[in-house]
Amino acid sequence: MQKQDDLDYVIGASEGDDLAKDVVCSRYKSFRRTYDDLISKNLGSFNSKTQTEPNLEVLIAQTKFLIGKVVRNTNVITWDHSFRDKIPELLAHIFAIWTLKNTQHYNNSRGIDESRAYLLMPHVAQVIAIFRILGIGYDKNVTIKKHRIHFSIIKSNDLINNLVQIGTGEGKSVVMAITACVFALVGVDVNCSCYSEYLSMRDKNDFAPVFRALGIEERIEYGTFNKLCESFLNEQCNIREKVHDMIINNKNSIDVVKTTGRVRPKVLLIDEVDVFLSEKYYGGLYTPSVYLKDTTIKNLIDSLWENRNLRTLNTDKALPVYQACASRFSNWTFLFDGAIKDMLTALKSFPSSAYLVQNDKIVYVEGESVAENVVRGYDTVWAYYYENQKGFISQESLEKNVGIIISCGTFSYAEMPHEFAYIAGVTGTLKTLAKPEKDILENVYEIHKNTYMPSVFGKSNRNYNSNNDVEAVKKSEYFMRIRGEIDTMCNAKRAILIFFESEEKLMAFYNSEELSSIKLNANFYAFKRVFPKVGLFGFERWFSLL
Repeated sequence: MQKQDDLDYVIGASEGDDLAKDVVCSRYKSFRRTYDDLISKNLGSFNSKTQTEPNLEVLIAQTKFLIGKVVRNTNVITWDHSFRDKIPELLAHIFAIWTLKNTQHYNNSRGIDESRAYLLMPHVAQVIAIFRILGIGYDKNVTIKKHRIHFSIIKSNDLINNLVQIGTGEGKSVVMAITACVFALVGVDVNCSCYSEYLSMRDKNDFAPVFRALGIEERIEYGTFNKLCESFLNEQCNIREKVHDMIINNKNSIDVVKTTGRVRPKVLLIDEVDVFLSEKYYGGLYTPSVYLKDTTIKNLIDSLWENRNLRTLNTDKALPVYQACASRFSNWTFLFDGAIKDMLTALKSFPSSAYLVQNDKIVYVEGESVAENVVRGYDTVWAYYYENQKGFISQESLEKNVGIIISCGTFSYAEMPHEFAYIAGVTGTLKTLAKPEKDILENVYEIHKNTYMPSVFGKSNRNYNSNNDVEAVKKSEYFMRIRGEIDTMCNAKRAILIFFESEEKLMAFYNSEELSSIKLNANFYAFKRVFPKVGLFGFERWFSLL
């Protein structure tokens, strides 16, 4: 990173709504003085040969003391000017804890100055990004006058829903985690939401030592947008359990649930807002479902599978296995009629979606992660039967994972953010959002302020030219043009990766006449586990791909 500690560069290249650069610069210098002092004092008494990490009890106590004057009760957090003025000092303490919790590469024998290179330390853009999220560095104070919810409000002359652009690989997770610490310390529940289960769990585990040290681990939740929906739906009760118990006991209604008010306000921190605005989430629905399992149900589904080419609803309703279900669940026969129709339809199109068998379960690729708790209708049920028949799914797993699928309702992803008192986030693509997406953020979610942090690697040297960098050729010339590009790169002693939109197109090229003369030098990979529709070629003459 060439520019990570260059304050003048970061301040000069930063952009944003109502950005007060003089204020940001002054607050950063105040932060840095405090942070450097805390690090020096704590490292001065730290012996890396006899201690695994410095003793942080005093530092943690000092951090919590800084929170003392924030007024809070079950419904209101008062985020006033006096607290805002403490934020640089508070951030210095939290970042110091983070740094000192990660001293595994610190080498005391090199001395303080050299050993700093072995410490995790915040760079300028990360700190300034947090300032902006927390209401510092605006030319005008903006009072939030309305919220979608009435029971969880953060009163503030400075806090306003906002987003910050930070480049990929330049520390978004640090900004999210430290911001979450500030809110959690003042008594707010924080949801850090991301599209990827893997990335969410990675970030949570990376910062868990800091959360635990400050005693705020239970107030900070990491997870996907699906998990966010699940958390809200089950806030008062487990909706799946309630629906399951009602039907399995053949009742007509769910038992009354005693509700309680929300104890603390909630803050939403979004990682990669463009993903949330995609059709899958902003235009999508979350449908929690539950398997209804019973011996009579299993016998019915077994019968459908064993005679799958001969079934209709009317013939199935005449069978003893159906009559047994109808007698057992007399109040819910309409559910079984609908389920049989759905199962027969799914049988005709099976398999309609790609899946994997992993750890004796049917799993699906969701973004960059493999999701084990996703059920794609009865296509998943028949996948269990099919793989069991082939010997790849055990009988125990089959018994556990098949049943009548009961929908517990349909919920809009787009409505979930309205349940939060405050929304902020970091993303790598804020500037490139389309106007309709920006309108949604401002008009639907009241996200009115944006900040654009410069890259810590300096100015990009990429010069994209659509005339030279994009080619459209005849289908008959397609493979030959790819071969020509391969030859050009290989002659220049450069590695080359070629991505195809599907495994089928990858294999067509791999088996083509154009590639035949150099096929021995090519490796091909079909990334079904991560990118189910993408194929990749790699040439190993000058590099290897593991």
